[in-house]
Amino acid sequence: HVVNCNNGERFVTYVIEGTPGSGAMCVNGAAARLVHPGDKIIVIAYCHVSGEEAREHRPKVVLMEEGNRIRDAYALKPGAPIDPGQPLSRA
Repeated sequence: HVVNCNNGERFVTYVIEGTPGSGAMCVNGAAARLVHPGDKIIVIAYCHVSGEEAREHRPKVVLMEEGNRIRDAYALKPGAPIDPGQPLSRA
């Protein structure tokens, strides 16, 4: 899922691996009409896991900076409740 912070567009798409380290985020096909160069986007990834896997799964939040370089990465501890008022632990 992709959310465009500049124009409010939301869409579901797929990922094509790009050149490692390039920082490129490219939207292809019809979805390309929903995003423009320089727009800020949020990329949301989901996964399906079994109940057993869910107990050990560590969802991650990655914050990017200019040039799409990683600024910070955080992970929830397995089984921890999500509390918006509390900081996440570093991944």
